[in-house]
Amino acid sequence: QLTVTRTLAYTATVLRLYLYNDATQQGWFDDAAISVTALTVGTTVCFAEFNDVLYASFGKVFGKLNGTGTAFTLLFYFPATITDLEPFTDNRLYIALGLSDEYYYMSTAEAFTESTATVNKFKYFKTVHSATPTMWGNDSVNTIRSTIAPQNGGTAWSGQTTVASSYHDITGLQTDAGALYITKEDMPYYLNSSGAVQNDLAPELDALSKSTDNGKNSIFWLAKFYLPWGSQVLLENDAGVNTWRSPALFVTTAPEYNGQVFAVAGDDQFLFAILDYSTKIEVMAGRLEVIDSSTNWVWHCINETTLTGCETAFVSSIYQKRLWIASTASGDSLYYIPLPTGYGDVASDANRSFLTGTTMET
Repeated sequence: QLTVTRTLAYTATVLRLYLYNDATQQGWFDDAAISVTALTVGTTVCFAEFNDVLYASFGKVFGKLNGTGTAFTLLFYFPATITDLEPFTDNRLYIALGLSDEYYYMSTAEAFTESTATVNKFKYFKTVHSATPTMWGNDSVNTIRSTIAPQNGGTAWSGQTTVASSYHDITGLQTDAGALYITKEDMPYYLNSSGAVQNDLAPELDALSKSTDNGKNSIFWLAKFYLPWGSQVLLENDAGVNTWRSPALFVTTAPEYNGQVFAVAGDDQFLFAILDYSTKIEVMAGRLEVIDSSTNWVWHCINETTLTGCETAFVSSIYQKRLWIASTASGDSLYYIPLPTGYGDVASDANRSFLTGTTMET
């Protein structure tokens, strides 16, 4: 039995097998059969804009948005599930494959290289822009390392920095103003100017249930840190001032807005939150608005879609300004909502279309 596996770049369209019969051994072929195992397209857990192209993960499959914005085309099939995508200042896109497989990186020409560094297994990456841009990654459930040159032949990864206990996993890395933030299942942490781990950002979150979703898909938006947490919490951290922005607190007796905040993403005007509603998701758009001379946070309900949860959300203007929404189930489609290119005249915006001759309830 001969097995031929193609797991890397799919540049060939034909695989030719030659079968030779050695007459001196008086052997023969009884028959020959070829079977093909198709690619397994998995869940989208991360997006990245790199070299003016939108890339996304689909389990082990790595793809890019095509030129017409209608589909993602296959570029690479990795030996393990992709866990993160992160561009670095060396004009390379770094692809994490979890804590058991070596990371890869891709050039602007879409050439792929496997890392040969002594330490090369990471789940999450984050580029911190400081005087010397630095790549950070977590090489275990509660340790992080850094380097200023993560490519082969670059600078060795630093020693480990331990982030609290090992029984609460790291769920993501974020950065703002040259600082690194680490979310874990119990609470968020950060590194101070001396590189010491701090846990005073939002210790109140430790009172909520511990979950692998805690802090996942956290983002900085308008220089404020937004953290989905627990069964329905969304916390805003504004330079040390914490405010609850949980959609469930803005409405009563409305179960569709009482679920877990799966993910948040933002454009120039709105923070978008994806909420769990049983077999559906609710998409909210929120921001501070002046109403009757008073500034208050307001949530607008903009979409309800039947979908098995939300793994991640991402706003990109590659091809068209869109809010991308990925399900937690690999069998579901990848969805997007077209966003206005500008908010001054939404009704006439080229990205938007509206029904006519219908009704609306409000």
